[in-house]
Amino acid sequence: SQPPSLPDLRAWAPGKWRSTGGTNTLVIERGLRWSWESSAGGRFSGGGRGEVQDGKLVLSGWHSNSYPMTFQLTREGDALVGVLRTSRHYNIIFVRE
Repeated sequence: SQPPSLPDLRAWAPGKWRSTGGTNTLVIERGLRWSWESSAGGRFSGGGRGEVQDGKLVLSGWHSNSYPMTFQLTREGDALVGVLRTSRHYNIIFVRE
């Protein structure tokens, strides 16, 4: 069981999210399956499964170009803040759409 100070990310995170720059959309389903789309420098997509590790939301899966991608996100207020790791690392902030 989690300490009460940690929000239950598994219950809180599902929904539709948009990056602060507006180019990324992230949809998290109950059970933490997820799908992602980006319009930055082209059209990209991806998806996979998630889990909560040490109070972080870790979303792992595959990019449309067939390479692995991972989001590591932490709840900060009403936002999800963290990093997208693909062939490069991108700092990213998501707010609910």
